[in-house]
Amino acid sequence: MPPSIVLSNTSPIYYLYQSGLLTILRDIYGEICITEGVVEELKASGDFDVDLNASEYSWIKINSVKEILLSIRELEELGKGESEILSLADSFDNPLLIIDELLIMENSQVK
Repeated sequence: MPPSIVLSNTSPIYYLYQSGLLTILRDIYGEICITEGVVEELKASGDFDVDLNASEYSWIKINSVKEILLSIRELEELGKGESEILSLADSFDNPLLIIDELLIMENSQVK
């Protein structure tokens, strides 16, 4: 069963951009979704010089998250981007997460 949505947190987007490989996500998945928190973290890096609203990046969809799940809020080590992307993932059946947090993979309470 293919994923219902492909979601990414900040680091994969940032490092693929730095490597000149950001469009590999488009080539593989067609479209990915990030959150406003991910956008904020990318801008805060100071060296992510991409206008995600430009037509060449129309394959990156930016979603807003109204509320962070309680089980995710309890994981204090997570940043805003990770917290939002995990909360957004919970609202879809069979999402694919592109995320780089070892804590998430080790924590059995987070799906």
